[in-house]
Amino acid sequence: THLNPWQGAPISATDFRDQRSQFARERIEATRDAQMISSWAGKGGAGKSSLSLITAETAGEAGLRVLLIDANRGQSSIRRNLKVTREQFPSVNDVPRQGARASVVSADLINQRRPAARGTLHFDLLLAPPDDLAGPVHTPAASYMQALSDLRSEYDLIVIDT
Repeated sequence: THLNPWQGAPISATDFRDQRSQFARERIEATRDAQMISSWAGKGGAGKSSLSLITAETAGEAGLRVLLIDANRGQSSIRRNLKVTREQFPSVNDVPRQGARASVVSADLINQRRPAARGTLHFDLLLAPPDDLAGPVHTPAASYMQALSDLRSEYDLIVIDT
């Protein structure tokens, strides 16, 4: 049981979470563009990808439209964490040719292609480029900027994993 911050009366944990989610949705809808969260650290192995995945999934489960962008060129662990390493999905490398929307992998498609035992995901994904196209020559920062510009109005929250 939690205290309702708006009324001071005790409420259940489920009702508290639902009220917080509704408040967040209303606030985000008022801004029209997605809120953005970026995870970064000065070194690898700090838990950035895990934090990004947990944040995206938690927000998606709460009913927000969420996009997770894997901006970790050359060291992407999102595919591995989601168990979709062998799948041929579009990536940020495809944004200049296909457009940002066509380069996003939907939660439905990810859920169809990954092991069912891993659970259902509640967010869309823009993957980092394949390792052989990971450098700035093949995938410039402008591809990420174009994706952010084109997709901000389609999502409530964009989580960027660096």
